[in-house]
Amino acid sequence: MKLKISQRINIYYDYLLRILFYIACLLIGFILCSVVLDALLRYFFRLPQIWVVELSEYSLYYICFLGTPWLLRQGGHTNIDILANRFSHRVQNRLNAGMSFLGAMLCIVISWQTAKIAFKYFLNGYTTVTPLEFPLGPLFAAIPLSMLLCSIEFILLARGYALANSKPVEKRSLILE
Repeated sequence: MKLKISQRINIYYDYLLRILFYIACLLIGFILCSVVLDALLRYFFRLPQIWVVELSEYSLYYICFLGTPWLLRQGGHTNIDILANRFSHRVQNRLNAGMSFLGAMLCIVISWQTAKIAFKYFLNGYTTVTPLEFPLGPLFAAIPLSMLLCSIEFILLARGYALANSKPVEKRSLILE
């Protein structure tokens, strides 16, 4: 059975989100191991590692941005729906479609603006003012990538809500259909 192009794109896109999520998970493991290593070396051998705290900070930053699109696809994002729950499913779906569209537009703007900044940092070779002098270009590059993928997720959510009409909807099923 041959898959449609849209199904293949969805498979590869889902694979990309999973890869980014797994990288975020590996970074959590890296933080755990490096902090334990630093504690052991510091207290037993009096050999503190200068890189541990700084790379842990950058890892936390990457974890946040690399995991966000996957989390949005899973429906794990925060949703305040106290007022919306009082409406019919049809009105709720329309509100959710509108809010998802606004979220997509916001993510596109953030992606564009941060991509310009990251590109500037890459071109000029800016680094952090820290002992490691970490390059700012790769650090900032995570934001436009994450926001672009989140905008795609929000567009898929908006489409799902718009097509749901008056049925009650589970967020995860909107994107995967």
